[in-house]
Amino acid sequence: MMILHSISISCFTKKLVWAVTIGSFLTILVIIILAVNIHRRNKAELALRKSDAKYHSLVDNLRVGVYRSSAEQNGKILRANPSMVVV
Repeated sequence: MMILHSISISCFTKKLVWAVTIGSFLTILVIIILAVNIHRRNKAELALRKSDAKYHSLVDNLRVGVYRSSAEQNGKILRANPSMVVV
């Protein structure tokens, strides 16, 4: 009986080691995937900020009045450049 008991503990220990190893691998894999997604999101946000800055620079420096209005809010002006404000 003693030998069978030690064999079952040994098998259980090996299975536990494999489970911990697989669990650790999956944890590391999830962390890597999250890091890649965070990096991609940060790159996209930076590109959006740069694009937004270019748009505002272009519109704000035009000599022609430009504005954006809302169709849902009865033509409420949402944004106007300085030239439009002068008009």
